[in-house]
Amino acid sequence: MAHHIFMSYSRRDVEVMHRVRDLLREGGLEVWTDEKLEPGTPSWKDAIQEALDTAKAIVVILSPDAKQSTWVKRELDYASTLNLRIFPVLARGSGRDAVPFLLAGAQYANITGDFDKGIQSFRRAIHNFLDVPLPQPLASPSPAHPVSREPEAIPHTTFVAQQLSLVPAPAIYVRLRQIAPLLLLIASVIFFGLGSDQFLDERNLTNILRVAAPIGLLAVGMTVVVLAGGIDLSVGRLMGLCGVITSLVVINSGIVSLPAMVLIAVGVGLVIGLITGYLVMRVRNAAVLQLDAQPTIGGLIPSILITLFILYLLNPIVLILTEGRPLRVIDDSLTDWYSEAIAGIPVSFILFLGVAVLAHLFMQRTSLYRNMAEARTNRQDARHRGIRVDRLTIGSFALLGMLTGLAAVVWIARFRSVDPNMGNGMELTVIAAVIVGGTSLFRAQGNVLRTIVGVLVVSVLPVGLIILGVSAYWQTIPTLGVVLLFVALDFLAMPRPKLVRVE
Repeated sequence: MAHHIFMSYSRRDVEVMHRVRDLLREGGLEVWTDEKLEPGTPSWKDAIQEALDTAKAIVVILSPDAKQSTWVKRELDYASTLNLRIFPVLARGSGRDAVPFLLAGAQYANITGDFDKGIQSFRRAIHNFLDVPLPQPLASPSPAHPVSREPEAIPHTTFVAQQLSLVPAPAIYVRLRQIAPLLLLIASVIFFGLGSDQFLDERNLTNILRVAAPIGLLAVGMTVVVLAGGIDLSVGRLMGLCGVITSLVVINSGIVSLPAMVLIAVGVGLVIGLITGYLVMRVRNAAVLQLDAQPTIGGLIPSILITLFILYLLNPIVLILTEGRPLRVIDDSLTDWYSEAIAGIPVSFILFLGVAVLAHLFMQRTSLYRNMAEARTNRQDARHRGIRVDRLTIGSFALLGMLTGLAAVVWIARFRSVDPNMGNGMELTVIAAVIVGGTSLFRAQGNVLRTIVGVLVVSVLPVGLIILGVSAYWQTIPTLGVVLLFVALDFLAMPRPKLVRVE
C-alpha cells in the first residue's frame, strides 16, 4: 500500500502527534513517521526517499517547532519534485508565521482549541483530500425499550483550512520600480544642469561616460553574480591586483602589445574569480541545510564571508607588490586608445555597452536568466531539474573576475599608472549601480541591460556634486540615500504572502 500520510514533528509534541497518528490509522490510513531516525544519516535519507517514492499523495503534519527544521524542508522539496499533492498541517499555533516554509498554493490546516472536537473535522478534511472514505462506525444494538433522547448538539469545530497565495504588489509600485532608475537619471541631469552650466558641457558629459566605463564593466559581472544568488565584496581590490600585476609585467618585460596586456589582466581576474567561486560553492553546499530555508537571503551569506576573506587577503598582497608606491606605465601606445571617441562617445564606454549587450543576449538565448532564477529560488529543486547550480556559481564569479581584469586595463589607460589604493571601496559603487539598475538582492529579478541605467546614475551623482562644490566628505550620502530608496521600492514591489480561508 502506498503511504498516505507522512508525519514530521518535534519531540516536544510527541504526545499530541501520537494521538493524531493513532486516530488516522484507525480511519484506515497508512501513516509513516521519521521520529526513530536520526536526521541526516543514510538510513534517514533512504527511508524518506522510499516513503515518498511509494506515495500518491502526502499529508505533512508539522508542529510549530518543526516549521524551522531544515530536514523537513528537504522532505518537502523532494516531495514537490515527485509532483505529490502536499497538505502541510500544523498541530497547534496560528497566523502566517506558522505556515511551514510558505508553501505557495498548498492547503494549510490548523488544529486549535479543543483537540477532541477539532480532530473530527480535521480527519474529514484529510480523507477528502486523499479521496479515502471515512470508515462507518459500528451500529450499536437496539435496546429492548428505546429511550427518547434529545438530539445532541453538533460540537463546535476549530478546524481552519487556509491556502497560502502570493498576492502581487500593487501595480503602481511594480511600475514605479521599473521606471524609477530612468526617472532618477533624467531628474539628476536636469538638477545638475540647472545648478551649473558646466555640467551640460560636452567635455563634462564625455568625462562622465569615461568614469562610467570601468564601473559598468564591473557592474555587468556583479549583476550576473547577484542573479546567481551571490555578491562579491572583493571586486575593487581584485581590480587593483589585476592592475598591479599587469603593470609589473609590462614594466619588467617591455611588452608593448595592448592585446597581451588585456590577456594578462583578464587572466589574473579569471584565476581569482574561479578560486572565489569555488570557495563560495563549497561553503554554500556545506551550509545548504541551514541556508536553504531562506534561499535568496541565506545564499548571500557564504559569498559575503568568502569575498570578505579575499578582500583582506588581496590588500596586503597589492601593498607588498607595489611597495606602497605608484607604478607608471611608460609606453603611451598602451594607453592612447583611451582618449579616442566614436561619434563623440568614448571608446571605453562603447566597450562597456558592447560587453553589456553581449552578456544580455547570451544569457537570454541560453536560458541562463531562467536557470539562475530557479537556482536562486530553490537550489535543491533546481538540482532535481538538472540545472548545474554549482557551475552557475563558479561561472558567475569567473565572469566577474574577467571583467574586473578588463576594467583594470581601462583604469590604467585612464590614469597611465597604478596606485596602491586602486579600486579601494569601488565595490560599494558597483553594488549601488546594480541595485539602482533593478537587480534585486532579495529575489530572482533583474537583467544586465537595466544595470546600464544604474551605472549612469551612480556616475552622474559624484560628478554633479563636485561641480556644485559639495565637499567630498558628503558625496557618499546622496548615493547611500539613493540605494536605500531603491531597496525600499524593491520591497514594495515584491509579492506578499497571504492566507486565504478555504471554504
